[in-house]
Amino acid sequence: MLKKKVALLMGSDSDFPSLKGCIKILKDFGVDFELHIISAHRTPRKAAEFSENAIKNGFSVIIAAAGKAAHLAGVIAAHTILPVIGIPIKSSTLDGLDALLSTVQMPKGVPVATVAIDGGENAALLAIQILAISDSDLAKKLTVYKETMANEINKKDLELQREVEQIWKMKGNNSMKKMEQIYEGKAKKVFKTDDLQLFIVDYKDDATAFNGEKKGTIEGKGIINNKVTNHLMKMLELKGIPTHFVKELSERETLVKKVKIIPIEVIVRNIAAGSLSKRLGIPEGTKMKSTVLEFCYKDDALGDPMINDYHIFAMDLATKQELELIADYSFKINKYLSEYLKDLQIELIDFKLEYGKTDDGEIILADEISPDTCRFWDSVTKEKLDKDRFRRDLGNVEGAYQEIMKRLLGK
Repeated sequence: MLKKKVALLMGSDSDFPSLKGCIKILKDFGVDFELHIISAHRTPRKAAEFSENAIKNGFSVIIAAAGKAAHLAGVIAAHTILPVIGIPIKSSTLDGLDALLSTVQMPKGVPVATVAIDGGENAALLAIQILAISDSDLAKKLTVYKETMANEINKKDLELQREVEQIWKMKGNNSMKKMEQIYEGKAKKVFKTDDLQLFIVDYKDDATAFNGEKKGTIEGKGIINNKVTNHLMKMLELKGIPTHFVKELSERETLVKKVKIIPIEVIVRNIAAGSLSKRLGIPEGTKMKSTVLEFCYKDDALGDPMINDYHIFAMDLATKQELELIADYSFKINKYLSEYLKDLQIELIDFKLEYGKTDDGEIILADEISPDTCRFWDSVTKEKLDKDRFRRDLGNVEGAYQEIMKRLLGK
């Protein structure tokens, strides 16, 4: 069976510069193609013969580029059943509008897929997408291409957010007034602001373990947890996960959306560790065959007991639809974080999430994502880089927290 290839036709050699982007993309994807000059008006017989024999000659898609009275794509389409993609070429008289209308305004029964004026790159990508329907290798390359493109945009957006933050700091904005404290937990304080829909979270250096039985201080923990949480929440926002994050105000303080915390702790486990190993007798470090999702009732007095969906519905903690959304978000967060951290040589063992509900009923990610709430292991040495160093008296607790911030933020 002949390898599928693309025919790239142009009405004149003057059209060639506009097709360089098209040619580059076809080459980058490893798609075979042939390049020909065929004029619908000056070589009409050649155009018809090429089109009629295209299938026999091993072509699967035809791209036709022409300017001015751009009839090449239409003439080609009239003589073949192959998909034809038209590229209107910009001219010196009507800036390509004449070619666009000539290419796109085809009569019923003779379709031409028309891209933008001088849109050679999109013509190549559309041809590749057509071929990828029956070519798994091309489909994989397209997936990587789109992911790379998305990552580049996300990177630019993060850079923009950093610039905006710097501008905000330079202006010394003091319009957000910090009001009375409304909550103090093991690791954070929460304050009202003069905006009824916004709170300020202040991260502490206090450390606790085993439901408060063990207490201590980890120097600089509040700063690290604040910055790491904000970094990861901004990343998750770009992936479509709604969070409470609004803006980092200082090293320890962050402005967040007001939410009512849903009293369910969601624990996501990829590798056996901690209480799971104790409860089920699975050796720590054992990779689970599938990701485990656990729910705990958020109540310090009761020791945050484990519950299931029946308990959740019976206690009216969340509806079935809300719990399904929480589970969906949690699995997606696990995927995004695991992929991101893998590149930093960090293995995401397990982690805890909390969600809140806004006044308009939207469920969003709240609380924090930090070495306090996640088990991070170095993927090579398996060194623990999280709160387990405090829980188990392993030493170098501050160093582990600092290493996480260094890998994530370069600081």
